[in-house]
Amino acid sequence: MKNLSKSSFLLACMALIFFSGCKKDTPVTTDTIPPSMSLTISGGGTSKTFTDAGDYSTGIFNLKPSTKYTITSSVADSGGVQSLRLTLAKLLISQNITGAPANTETETSFDKNYSIAGSASDPYKSFLLSGNFVTPDAANGSFSFTISSNGRDYRPNLSTVLVNVNVEDNPVGGYGWVTF
Repeated sequence: MKNLSKSSFLLACMALIFFSGCKKDTPVTTDTIPPSMSLTISGGGTSKTFTDAGDYSTGIFNLKPSTKYTITSSVADSGGVQSLRLTLAKLLISQNITGAPANTETETSFDKNYSIAGSASDPYKSFLLSGNFVTPDAANGSFSFTISSNGRDYRPNLSTVLVNVNVEDNPVGGYGWVTF
């Protein structure tokens, strides 16, 4: 488990170096190709990277109760990135998310949204949101929700990663990614 935590930390550091708010040297360009996205969740002895190319509607990511997880969401497009948004359920406590470049935070009744908005006059090729959260105690039941992230370029093409999540003691299929 210690090696997994070290590996996850190393992966997050590499993502920060390679994807952290890379400035674009040329003006924004538009095309029909959507930006590429990834969302990585690590902790509790498991780690999984979800991408915009995957279909995660036939599975669930089981998380351990009262456990700290690291999350990283990135979007990249050679023509320029307009926005990145990460949505987490409010029931995930101790949320600490930061962005490169800087992000803003808003909330609804059930969710917290972390967003980075770009400007065509000062374009970036990629954005990154990264941080951690703690899952709730599930001693009296379970919690089911989604974690989502989406990114846009300037066309605007949209890429989305949507993950169904479950927090409970001893879930069917164990912890980590489980397909139905």
